[in-house]
Amino acid sequence: MDTFIQKYEGDVMGSLSGLDRLVLSGRLRMLSFSAGMMGLLSQASVLLKNFGAYAESKTKQLREASEATAQRLQRPLPYLRSSKISKEDTARQIAERDGVKAGLICVIKAVEPCLGYDVESQDGRLRLVLRPRKCLFLYHYFIHPIFGFMHARLQTWFPFPIQLCLNGREWLARQMDRAGVSYERVDNCFPWLEKLATAQELAREQLRLNWVPVLNRIAQEINPALETMLAPYRAVQYYWSVRESEWATDIMFRDTARLDTFYPSWIRTAIAGFGSGNVLRFLGQKLWARSKEPVEVTSSYKNRPEGVRVKHSVGVNSVKAYNKAGSILRVETTMNDAKGFGYRRRREDGTGSERWRPLATGSPICSSEPRSRKALTSVICKLWRLSKSINPWNNWSLPCALGFSGRADPSAPSPPGRRPTKPCWQQSTVANSSLPASGTVMCSESFTANLMILITPNVWRAR
Repeated sequence: MDTFIQKYEGDVMGSLSGLDRLVLSGRLRMLSFSAGMMGLLSQASVLLKNFGAYAESKTKQLREASEATAQRLQRPLPYLRSSKISKEDTARQIAERDGVKAGLICVIKAVEPCLGYDVESQDGRLRLVLRPRKCLFLYHYFIHPIFGFMHARLQTWFPFPIQLCLNGREWLARQMDRAGVSYERVDNCFPWLEKLATAQELAREQLRLNWVPVLNRIAQEINPALETMLAPYRAVQYYWSVRESEWATDIMFRDTARLDTFYPSWIRTAIAGFGSGNVLRFLGQKLWARSKEPVEVTSSYKNRPEGVRVKHSVGVNSVKAYNKAGSILRVETTMNDAKGFGYRRRREDGTGSERWRPLATGSPICSSEPRSRKALTSVICKLWRLSKSINPWNNWSLPCALGFSGRADPSAPSPPGRRPTKPCWQQSTVANSSLPASGTVMCSESFTANLMILITPNVWRAR
């Protein structure tokens, strides 16, 4: 049992770790750059001077095919003129009003900024450029048989990207319904679970999903005319990647009073014991005496009706903790840019030897690595904070939590450029066996009790 759970076993019922908010991006890679788009126009015998009319015809074809399902099922297609109106709230109100329990809820239309192709004249010559513009987006809200309530955002102008947004806790609730596990649900958390171990195993199963076929089916449903639109191109499929991910650990206290007893002292301890250097290590950043560019670390806290939310950010990545549903302490890692992380892998085409390569934003989803490694990196960020919450003066570091040099496989060579110097890379007594060689996250219990470094309401610049 986890050290924290042992220490507070009289006050804590247990913990649950897994995916929270997940945003997936689908792109037509051949159309994601100007040369590829020019290739399509060449095969379709379209001159640049006729691009506008050609693109408008494809937009019309896409809209008609995408909206056809809603019209056939007699589902509403509201148009929202203001971005201040919540699309999710609108969809939930429609679902409640119409009693929708499965399938399509509605298709919401809105004009929003996008990256799309236009033709411009330069030095008397026409050029195809990808630049910011506005176009119509179709938001398909539906209750998916696997993921539950979710939406798909389809851009109706070239290059027709798709963005899917789902919630791991919503998904988990559907899994528990099928498994016959009783639970109490508040928003996207579970203050009480009949079988906690079963729920945790179901959360692990999410990481073993064969994503590509499932996502391709969703793409086919919302854009059924894709292959016809892009003829003479054949076998056109979206390339799926992780755009944003959240990994949440919910520590379930027996009642609100017990959590309120401990939480203020944890905040005070964390404020006194941590600085910007700690935060950089929490989020996997190197801390050198002389770096080429300054890195901004932002720490903040916010008083909410439920309690205090504390948050550390490095760029667009963050870690935060807050009270939720009265008796739950949630610790959450948000990973929107994984460029600072790496792992041993072959090249994308499968050739070459395994090397330490960066995990960049837009890492592919495939059957061999269902969540690429973003789930793993989100989990790794949280491993470090476990012992800090219990003893803020020990010498853990993020690489130590991974294995002697910050790698998931202790037997693998160190990544290039990393220096094994103390105290930043000091070897820890942490057990490293909980991270499997396959990279699939199977180590939830080892970090369920991280209570996170908290904050100083300040902004540092670490050089």
